[in-house]
This record gives sequence, C-alpha cells and structure tokens, in this order.
Amino acid sequence: MRRFFGKGQLKLSIICAGDAGCRIGNLLINSLKKAEADISSLAIMASDKKNKFRGFDRYYSITNDKLGFGRNIDEVKKQLNEPEKQRDLVRELERTISDNDVLTLVIASAGGTGSGSMYEVVKILQGDKFKLTPTLAYILPDNIEGSQVNFNAAMTLYDLAISPSGPQCPLIVLDNHLVMQMGDYEEMGYAQALEKLNLWYSRTIRDLIAGAVEEPTLETKDEFNPKAEHMLSVFNEPGISLIVASDIDQTGKEEAGIRITDFILDTARDFYGISKDNLYKAKKSVILFNDLTANFQILFEARKISGAFVVNPPYAKFVSGLIPEEELPFKTTISVRAIMSGLPLPPRIISLMTIARDAHKSTEIAEDRLAGERINFKPDSLLVLEEKGL
Repeated sequence: MRRFFGKGQLKLSIICAGDAGCRIGNLLINSLKKAEADISSLAIMASDKKNKFRGFDRYYSITNDKLGFGRNIDEVKKQLNEPEKQRDLVRELERTISDNDVLTLVIASAGGTGSGSMYEVVKILQGDKFKLTPTLAYILPDNIEGSQVNFNAAMTLYDLAISPSGPQCPLIVLDNHLVMQMGDYEEMGYAQALEKLNLWYSRTIRDLIAGAVEEPTLETKDEFNPKAEHMLSVFNEPGISLIVASDIDQTGKEEAGIRITDFILDTARDFYGISKDNLYKAKKSVILFNDLTANFQILFEARKISGAFVVNPPYAKFVSGLIPEEELPFKTTISVRAIMSGLPLPPRIISLMTIARDAHKSTEIAEDRLAGERINFKPDSLLVLEEKGL
C-alpha cells in the first residue's frame, strides 16, 4: 500500500538505464534533493561508469565490456536473463524501492542498454516479488539518429505502453527532437542544446512532483487545493503523458491580459504537434501556476481551461516560490507547468512508428540482397583498414 507524505518527506525511487537515461536522471535527482525530496536511486549501465554519473546511490553494470551493446536490445535482454545477473539486478532493485515511495520512475532511451534494461526492469517489477507497475520516462531519438534507434524506440513504446496485451505502463515522453526548440540552437551547437533540453526536462518533472506537496497560495486555497496523492496519481495513469513548461516575461506588463490557455496549448502544439482537441482528452492532468496573481481574469482563465478537459478536470494549483529564482529566465516571470496523461497518440509518436516501420523494411530488403552476394575480403586489406581507423 502506497502512503503519501508532506513536504520534506516526499519519497521516490528513480532507476535509470543507459547513458542518456542516467544523464537526465542525474539532473533530476540533484534537483529533487534540493526540493527536499527523499530519493533512492539506481543506475544501470552497460559497463562500469560510476565516475561519469556520481549522483546515484547504487550502480549495476551488465558487462565488463567497455564497448557496451550499441543498439542491440536483444543482447541486453539475453544477458539480464542470465540467472546470476538477474539475481544481482533484483537485489539492487530491492535495495532501491520502498513501500513508502509515492512514485517509482524508470528513465531510459532508445539505445540497447536503455531500452533493453527498461524491458527487464518492468518485467521484474510487475512480477510476484514487487507487484508494481513503474512510471516510465522514455527519451525519443532525434530524427538525425539511425533507423535502428528509431525502430528500438517504436517497439519499446508499443510493447511497454501502448499494446493492449502489454504491461501498459504510464510513459512520459521526453523527446530529443525538441533540441531545435532550445533557443539560439545554431549558436550553442547540438551538444550544448541537448544538455539544455535535459536540464529543462529534469526541472519540469521536479516542479510537477514538488508542486504536489507545496502549499497553495492563500487566495486560491478554497478553490484550487487538490490533494498531493491526487496530483501524483497523474504520473501513474496508463498511456502516454506529455509535460509542458512555459515561462513568460512579464516585466512592465499587466497580468490581467494573460491567457493561461494559450501558454499550455501553444507549447504542447509547438513541441509535440498535438491538437487542442486531443490535449483536452487527457484522462488525468496537473496544471501548476507559479507566482501568478490570482486576480479575477486569471481565475477566470484557470476555470475556463479546467472546464475544457473532456474526461476529467485537471488538478490545478496556484503556488508561490516553487521555482528557484536563479532558474527563471526573466526578472519578473509567470510560470506554468503541466502534465497531461492518458492521451491519444500524438503525431510525433505516430510519425516515429511510421519512420521506424519503413526504415526497418528497407533494411530487411537490403539484408536479403546482401545475403546473396559473395564478399571477398583479403586479410591484408582488412589490416590496412584497421590501421587507418576505418
């Protein structure tokens, strides 16, 4: 039975797999600890990389091979199903997860280590020992990444979150394709923009979790004061979830003219391509308004958007000082944070699955043709290529 606690006693377990998953997880753990959350964490890696990710409580290495698994999900699954390795992984999960956790979050990406480990962790946690369905945060590949990575992502999404015969885990979409939205992208370069995106994701998830136990502003307490357990339950809603964060510069402007609806809808459309109608079909949602004066116009907007959701109204809350001042991009900032869960498939995921299907079909055709070819490679020629690093 899961129990919920007040601020300062918010307890979570976070399991990260693969380099990309551990990178975002590391940022999230550090951010949540600053928000007074009690975190127990586990990093699952292809090989020992403790020095690369120092923020975790425990580490589990699948192999001693420093080359890892590339993009091979099946090889990761095979190794994690070896009795000794699975026993070790179960032991590390037992040390990480507690009955008092309000949320168990598994973060991974479309590489072999990330996706393969996510499959096995879900299988173990849903078994008799834990009887737990975790919430997944899954990093989608950018369009520039190879067909195998896109295929891995499509299969993992379908198998773990979408398929009627699968575990139907709650799955938060973290999309590397949004790296182009990180402002001054061309000046920063890809690596720096990606790091900025990772930081954006980690802080947005932190705000949504910490906001659940934050006291509402006095003026809104009677109307917008959902229970913490109700807000956190949105993370456990089966299906696809999207997160939204919007910070608006209000220096020298009047708050009365703010349209909260536009903040949320425009960001969701720009980032994920999802329509207003589909966004309003979310089965559960949370909307946090940070440092927003609760005047008549703002309250009207909050009630308006709450009434627009078709299935259930969102858990809406006005809070103050949730986001550290040094993280805000402007001197006077209006901030909105939201998560919408149990959504219809957004166009981005449908597009990913189409790309993966077509690319995989092309690869199979090419492999069939190659199978009929006779390739002669002289040892001396191969040695020359190796020396050149080709």
